[in-house]
Amino acid sequence: MLISELKSTRLIIKMLQEDIRLTSTGTRNQAKLADHEEHNIDRKNCPWKEVSQTRMPAAKLKKDNKQMGTVSLPLSTNRFDPLSSYLEDDDTPANIAASKIAKPRHTEKRKLNYKKRGLKKKQRKVMIFGDSHARGCAAELSHLLNKDFEVLRFVAPGSGMKHIKDTAMGKLRHLSKEDVVVLWGGINDIAKNNSSVGMKHLLELVMNATHTNVILMSAPHRFDLMETSCVNQEIENFNRKLRKRLERLRKVEMIDVGKDRNLFTRHGQHMNLVGKERMANKIVQPLGVC
Repeated sequence: MLISELKSTRLIIKMLQEDIRLTSTGTRNQAKLADHEEHNIDRKNCPWKEVSQTRMPAAKLKKDNKQMGTVSLPLSTNRFDPLSSYLEDDDTPANIAASKIAKPRHTEKRKLNYKKRGLKKKQRKVMIFGDSHARGCAAELSHLLNKDFEVLRFVAPGSGMKHIKDTAMGKLRHLSKEDVVVLWGGINDIAKNNSSVGMKHLLELVMNATHTNVILMSAPHRFDLMETSCVNQEIENFNRKLRKRLERLRKVEMIDVGKDRNLFTRHGQHMNLVGKERMANKIVQPLGVC
């Protein structure tokens, strides 16, 4: 009894599933037909023409290209005749003017007038070589001298006369008899008990600068040491020997720094601003500016 009921139940479920499947399939087909009809209606009402997706035949494409290549372009002629057959006459105005061109200027010697020609006059050079005592002198000289002078400085604090000489030797060859060289050194060689070596290098430098003007500054007094110090005594001997040997040389002038304590710093080893200004005034005097 129970088995027969189960069989009937399964049969009923199978029939119901078949009915549901058929119902859903019919609904889908109806929806597709409706969409297709609506699309056909839109295509009928649309004014655009449908374009075929097929390619143009190769023969037709080749024929079209051949027809385009046979198009002839209009030809134009040059309105101006070439100058190949043109012969220039020697009596033309252009040739007459070219024949009157002046000869190069280097064949004639003329004096340059800087004011009329508007050229810049060459500046005289003042080169300062020295140790730390020469520091600040270039600024004072530039303030005192006019625009006709160019002040250059090469200062090496703590260096001896050998280093100063090596630095100056390469610069002196570019100077003329109108230029000036200021040398201020030797005090470091004296402090190291090498005054004779410093004197040797200083005189060698002076002998190689005979083509220009040379101004030597004497070795300054050391106020940071006692008056009876061996260094101060050697400074006096160095300045005396140097002045005596420079008497034979021309275009060489020696300026005495002096022993004015007010011209030195509180420490006493270097000169103060007033002392540098005083030394600059002494250097300018031989130049004929002040």
